Formats: sequence, C-alpha cells, structure tokens
Amino acid sequence: MPRQQELFAKPGAKRLKRAHVIDAGSLPDDSIGAVFGCRCGWFSGWVTVGSVAEAKKGLPCPVCNQERAQ
Repeated sequence: MPRQQELFAKPGAKRLKRAHVIDAGSLPDDSIGAVFGCRCGWFSGWVTVGSVAEAKKGLPCPVCNQERAQ
C-alpha cells in the first residue's frame, strides 16, 4: 500500500535559474544599481534595484529560462 505522502505528492516545478550580482553601487541619482551575470555568459548591464536584498536575490536569467517561458 502506498504511503500518504506518495498519494498526495505534487510534482515540483522547475527551479528558476537566476543571475547573480557581479558589481553593485550607488548610481548618480542616489539609487542602488547592480550588474548581474549568469553562468551561461549573459550580463545585464547596470540595472536599478529597489534594495540590497532584492539585488542579492538575483534576476531570472533570460537565456537559461528561455524554454520555461515558452
């Protein structure tokens, strides 16, 4: 007889691949900016982020997650 966990288990979603901070600092308008990069070689350029925590979380990589968007 199957266990209860096996009966009600939901299939897990694929994890979102994220680009991580390469460089960060203050922009001329006193907002926080960061450059993100991914293992695949994609770089974002300077992006304004709302907070340090948001920057540490990372951005979804558009190259690695391309098949997920379709």
